[in-house]
Amino acid sequence: MRLNSALILLNIFLWTPVGTAQITGARGDSIKVYRNLETALLNPEKVFRLDLSKQKLKEIDPRIFSLKNLRELSLDRNKIREIPDDISKLHKLQILDLEHNKINTFNPAICQLRDLQRLNIGDNDLDSIPDQIGQLENLTELILWGNVIGYFPPTLSRLDKLLRFDLLHNEMSAKEQEMIRTLLPDIDINLSLPCNCEFAD
Repeated sequence: MRLNSALILLNIFLWTPVGTAQITGARGDSIKVYRNLETALLNPEKVFRLDLSKQKLKEIDPRIFSLKNLRELSLDRNKIREIPDDISKLHKLQILDLEHNKINTFNPAICQLRDLQRLNIGDNDLDSIPDQIGQLENLTELILWGNVIGYFPPTLSRLDKLLRFDLLHNEMSAKEQEMIRTLLPDIDINLSLPCNCEFAD
């Protein structure tokens, strides 16, 4: 019984999202999640978590980049088309969620966020990953499902802390999938069945 209980606890720990364990207060208490930018801007120094999901946003409000202590930013399920260069100003960001938008370019400025642990740009229109991706030395989760990615840089192999790479529903040939597995041999990679397609070198 004790062994079974230990295994259950281990599984819960392993599958708990990275951000859940990281974004906590000094005494372990959960930090407030701000869901309104105007309210957050009243106390910018105290804003660590900002969730502006499902607000029909077409762009990232530049005022967000004044929140210097921000650790977690959720902008999923909007209509955002691009990630501005000023994203690099959020030096303390650990979690960035941009799932379900209309983003077609993976801005290399994201790769300047050296504390980033979880990056989710799933279900967008990305066609490539920038060579600078290898700079994200603390990244443990990279979620890019539901895109049209045709270029995977060799610098992916520098992501020493990466544990999970989600590439489901990206059209990839068997050759492309084998290349990814070779770059990241010890990583949990989620892939759909390969297609009969070829990508340009």
